Amino acid sequence: MTSRLIAVVAFVALAGSIGACAKILGLEQEQQDWAFEHRAHVLEGINCLECHAGIQEAGETGPLHLPTTQQCVDCHQDPHDPSECGDCHGRERTRRAAATAKERMRFSHGQHSEAGAGDCVRCHVNVTADDDYAPITVDCGVGACASSDTSTCIDGVETPADCIPGLPAADDATCDGIDDDCDGVADENYVVDSSCGTGECQNNNTPSTCVGGVETACVPGTPSAEICGDGIDQDCSGADLSCGSVDVDGDGYSVDVDCDDTDPA
Repeated sequence: MTSRLIAVVAFVALAGSIGACAKILGLEQEQQDWAFEHRAHVLEGINCLECHAGIQEAGETGPLHLPTTQQCVDCHQDPHDPSECGDCHGRERTRRAAATAKERMRFSHGQHSEAGAGDCVRCHVNVTADDDYAPITVDCGVGACASSDTSTCIDGVETPADCIPGLPAADDATCDGIDDDCDGVADENYVVDSSCGTGECQNNNTPSTCVGGVETACVPGTPSAEICGDGIDQDCSGADLSCGSVDVDGDGYSVDVDCDDTDPA
């Protein structure tokens, strides 16, 4: 039983080692962000030796023959970043792994390839796979019309992103912080409400506001003591007080029927 267990453990360890080597050698690609897109170059018919020049003569020692930034800009003459290409497209850990593989393994490319052939995909078959396909997301439209779409790669067929913006509203009068008419400005058609209150409470009200998509409602002014016969509704009752209906002395008789409205007797 013990010998069988040892054999199983040894087999698992061997399989793990082979798998790790496969990733290092590119026989099995490791998914990662911004991985180098071998497949695009292979499908363009670019010979592997254009980037990995000299690999066919490489023995068990010597350089790794990984492409330099200068080799990249020979074709990509307007790089989008001033950094070394290998800093992103081909991680430093990949270089370390390749160096470790070259140090630990006894392998000569010169014995496996015809001089100048560069037909590396016979062994490195997975460099043409879509495993590291990076979908491209395209944004379009603004405000409520904003949209996005992402490219796909299914069975080796790419469908580019086709972003279609939404339809704008006729105006943008609603105070909600959303650019409904998709012109780049939110709530610009908001109409201020200054109609609340009656009489002087309407004349002295605080109109509504719309700030940052938050509406503050109209607030009526504060009523005051009514002055009769001046045509102004100070107490916000809806009408001016007639002086004929005023009871100055408080005896229950208004000025229009009280002989002396200054004497309550």
